[in-house]
Amino acid sequence: MRFSNPVKEKMRAHRPVITAMLRLANPTLAVIMVKAGVESITIDNEHYPFTDNDIINIVRAVKGEGAVCNIRLGDKSLNAIYRVMDMGVDGVLLPNVETREEAQMIVDAVKYPPVGRRGCCPITRGAEYGVDLDVREYYEKINDETMVGIMIESKKGYSNLDEIMSVKGIDWFAIGPSDFSSSFGKPGQAATDPEIKAAMTDAYERIVKHGFAVSGQAYTTESARRNLAAGKNVLNIGSDVQMLAKLFTEHVDGVRAVIREKGIKTTDRPVEERLRAKEPIAMPYMRIAEPACVEIACLSGIELLVLDDEHFPFTDKELMNCINAAHALGTKCIVRVHDKSTAAIGRILDIGADGISSTSGHKL
Repeated sequence: MRFSNPVKEKMRAHRPVITAMLRLANPTLAVIMVKAGVESITIDNEHYPFTDNDIINIVRAVKGEGAVCNIRLGDKSLNAIYRVMDMGVDGVLLPNVETREEAQMIVDAVKYPPVGRRGCCPITRGAEYGVDLDVREYYEKINDETMVGIMIESKKGYSNLDEIMSVKGIDWFAIGPSDFSSSFGKPGQAATDPEIKAAMTDAYERIVKHGFAVSGQAYTTESARRNLAAGKNVLNIGSDVQMLAKLFTEHVDGVRAVIREKGIKTTDRPVEERLRAKEPIAMPYMRIAEPACVEIACLSGIELLVLDDEHFPFTDKELMNCINAAHALGTKCIVRVHDKSTAAIGRILDIGADGISSTSGHKL
């Protein structure tokens, strides 16, 4: 059915929903998460930069895989919310909502009249460009299917929670523990300070009691169990950034442990010398043209990486940006080429690659 929202249906029924944040402006990462089983992606445009085209391309990719795509905005103005809704997102998650008036404005911006104040234009991307559209049916249907998420992240928002919950049209709530604890003057103590823990527990219990869907951080299987037991059915498993950082670090540490177990000596010599001496070096292939992924790998301890331009498309500009990201963190970067002509290899080396890789091997 056009404009249906399976995640909202599950929220209404208080069934578990698996969600994740997308913090890198790359549709491929979103698709990977959806294919792994994430049902709802939230673009984090509060803390990470996304252009309008980035947002549209990510929404297109996520919804093309049958999942739902929301966005967290730092700008809570009517115009900012109108704009992303017209791009085709399924809903918004707004941070640090502190009053009933703020919450009402958010609902107004997401919903068309007579429910809200969203500007009416039936030929936007969100309305599928008006192609074969019953306009009256669209306005009625989309109001029912779009979602509003509210984040409580301050002492003021907590004190006004009952008034905020009285606003009709809110679908789910989340609490931001970092900002929440900071507003009490205790940054970084959400998991340890008794006052912060008690306030968050009280807020969660009241939200659940009022019948809203509630988000909880389910970064581990044990935390998922605790959240479900507490009535939190929106299970946030983390973000692309967290997952990449965790997996890179764990894998690099594991490989180095094996090297130590084998009694293999390593040195601090330059990478080129260590390769010639056949010293073991942990080296990943990077197949997404995203400099931030390169930075995460380098910060996790990678000293040499390969950009796979043989099987995955990289423009020259993307290669340059990824190479620059690696070099800025002291990591060598070689390119696996699809074109082994002298001209193509020369161009890649001129871009700044430390060497090339092909079916005949690596060369630095």
